[in-house]
Amino acid sequence: RVEVSYLTTGMSWHAEYVGVLDANDRNMSLTGWVSIDNQCGATFPEAKLLLVAGDIHRAQAPQPDYPQPEMMTMAMQDVPQFEEKEFFEYHLYTLNRSATLKDRQVKQVELIPAATTPVKKEFTYNGSLDPKKVKVTVSFKNSKENGLGLALPGGKVRLYKPEGEAQVLVGEDNLEHTPRDEEVRLNVGDAFDIVGERTPLETRQLGERSSEESVKIEIRNHKSEAVVVNVIENFWGDWSMRKQSLAHVKKNATTAEWRVSVPANGKAEVQYTVFRTW
Repeated sequence: RVEVSYLTTGMSWHAEYVGVLDANDRNMSLTGWVSIDNQCGATFPEAKLLLVAGDIHRAQAPQPDYPQPEMMTMAMQDVPQFEEKEFFEYHLYTLNRSATLKDRQVKQVELIPAATTPVKKEFTYNGSLDPKKVKVTVSFKNSKENGLGLALPGGKVRLYKPEGEAQVLVGEDNLEHTPRDEEVRLNVGDAFDIVGERTPLETRQLGERSSEESVKIEIRNHKSEAVVVNVIENFWGDWSMRKQSLAHVKKNATTAEWRVSVPANGKAEVQYTVFRTW
């Protein structure tokens, strides 16, 4: 009796997620799948399948070109099929049944069944990165208390929202490998009806290694409901606020944040003067 173990190329897998937001954008139904792509030139009947999620270092070698699959099949399940556990410094997902992986086939198996979790939608404006656009993010905590709690392998997340009998795509982002009890923040897109404008008012050089700058930031809301926008400003060197129309929160050594309430069909502004040394 001989047992042979070898490492093949031409076989890969990735995770994909679909989230469906509710009418108020306060909860999301999240479902996850894994897709196994077999392009190695062989069929594996009734195989035991183990998937490793994590950033494994591999020595680089020239990669051959593989032909595209001639067909794609999908095996969808209604109940959880994978058992997940910690493995070395990664996470291991073991399929609880045998699976036949045919050559040139992409097989899709459910990783997590639909789970409802509370989410938080936020608007963020950073005028130094984009002078007009207000970013929209959706965040949630990957915890058992929130209906999740499974270590999530990295993959693409598509967010939908129902409209009548249809589900409309509202954004998508890449999810990093996420352990239990960590927060996930997804960049959904840019707000259509919320606009920001950043205007430098005055800059004064106070010395060879110090300056003072005054800035006005205006947020215009064309929605029929009031919103709160997180206004972000980034500073380098040592800095302190001399004046400000609204109190800020110092997020870290280089970042100040203001939470600006903007009325429906209205506008609001923040003005500040910052002193910097370097």
